[in-house]
Amino acid sequence: MSSQTMNDAAATALTSADTLKFPQPRSTAAVLVRRVDRDPSVVWIVPQPFRLAWAEPKVGRHTPDLLTVHSDGGVTVWDARGADDQGSKFRAKAAITASECEAVGWRYEVFAGLGRVERLNYLWLHGFRSRPEWSDQYASQIRLAVLSQPVAIGELFQLDDGSGGLKSVVWHLIWKGALSVDICGPLTDRAMVGLGPEWANA
Repeated sequence: MSSQTMNDAAATALTSADTLKFPQPRSTAAVLVRRVDRDPSVVWIVPQPFRLAWAEPKVGRHTPDLLTVHSDGGVTVWDARGADDQGSKFRAKAAITASECEAVGWRYEVFAGLGRVERLNYLWLHGFRSRPEWSDQYASQIRLAVLSQPVAIGELFQLDDGSGGLKSVVWHLIWKGALSVDICGPLTDRAMVGLGPEWANA
């Protein structure tokens, strides 16, 4: 096992076309990457973007986990820490980081993680972030099926010709936001799928 594998956690982001690495333990950071990578307002993702250092009220330093640039020009700085990891030392660093971000017009957020179902849904959809080469063959058919009202995923899957091609395109369209689904609920055949922001505003 390489030292990189032992010491780093990694998550791949399509938005930045790169593999983002974080010092362990950073499973919460990897979940955050999957979440912001699916956000259509996010146009760039930077891991560990800078290090803050200060001398008052007590000497300290802090490196945030993530920075996202948004389509409206806004910038958000993120720390990914589960609730159990947000001790007094971290909260003090977070307060200073928030103040410094506010001074330059940036937002600052502490991401505490997701519920089990939502986290697993993001993990599943992350595998379909790349656009299938055969998307054009099925996209219009899928859009027509949900145009008037939401339908169950299982009903959409019945349109598949047996190749699995339509199914993979459905998952990709959910990931990219062309189709909407309750990301906090189980993605079973009964989950309802409708037009997402991309197609609804087209």
